Amino acid sequence: MELYQQILNLFDSAEEETFNSVALNVFRYQSSHNPFYAEYLKLVHCDISGIKNYRHIPLLPIGFYKSEIIKTGAWQEQAIFKSSGTTASGLRSQHYIKDLQWYDSVAESIFTQAGFTLANTEVLSLLPNYTETGDSSLVHMVNSFKKKSHTAKNSAFLYDHDQLEQRILSILNTTDRSILLFGVTFALLDFAKVSRIDSDRLTIIFTGGMKNRGEELSFAEIVSLLKRSFPQARILSEYGMTELLSQAYSNADGLYTSAPTMRISTRQLQDPFTEVKVGKSGICGIIDLANVDTLSFILTEDMSISQANEEFQILGRMEQSDIRGCNLLYLPN
Repeated sequence: MELYQQILNLFDSAEEETFNSVALNVFRYQSSHNPFYAEYLKLVHCDISGIKNYRHIPLLPIGFYKSEIIKTGAWQEQAIFKSSGTTASGLRSQHYIKDLQWYDSVAESIFTQAGFTLANTEVLSLLPNYTETGDSSLVHMVNSFKKKSHTAKNSAFLYDHDQLEQRILSILNTTDRSILLFGVTFALLDFAKVSRIDSDRLTIIFTGGMKNRGEELSFAEIVSLLKRSFPQARILSEYGMTELLSQAYSNADGLYTSAPTMRISTRQLQDPFTEVKVGKSGICGIIDLANVDTLSFILTEDMSISQANEEFQILGRMEQSDIRGCNLLYLPN
């Protein structure tokens, strides 16, 4: 499909005009070949031919991934990624994947463009709840990175922090390879309570939340806690979700940079069809063109602040009071 190549070409061109052109092509394709999205566009009275900029494209509330099969076109999936299911409802989002090779290619391209390398690197993971619930896109991505980096098999850990510490120390003491540790936030903080590793060959990427632990920590607080045990480590964060094929990685200050295949469109709480100004908070809308076979235009349940140069902050999930005040299915007159 020509659209696949157009999307891949975005890694060579960061021009806003180019992204807008490809986004409009994807929108027209999905509005014609995605029955559920087409019906949604009718309900919100969208004039498809009148859309000239991707920022005006209606975003589908992400909750529909829990109740509907979201596909563009007719095809048999190679996999179904599912969310962790730690929400109060217990319902899990399901993202049908047409081509795992496409997912792997996009994920690795984003990872490389963000400044990381898999060469001479051991990729380890501390993702207990994602691994236990199964069918996780994050676990699949990390496993793909492990294969590319030729990481040894004993690389995935659940709750045995001593074993993880010994594995890291063994790599540091017997090889010259760097270590990349992907971990869910709460598990890494638990690991930090019982371990101390002082090496600049260690990079830690945290993702996900606190697994209903009743506490919300800022990026700076998480980094500060991890730095106590891993003082020389490079500590960053990854932002992704089951419903997306693209990921964003942070800098040391907690600002995420949109991947070439994605843009953030922060929307008003009371009117999610309208963007807020740069620097203002609102609902995080995501345009992920890598989702060409499912849906590229999604309104999440996270709060965000869009910054200049395609950077953004994530403020966490919307509170229940915000959700009640946000009419996600508002229908214009």
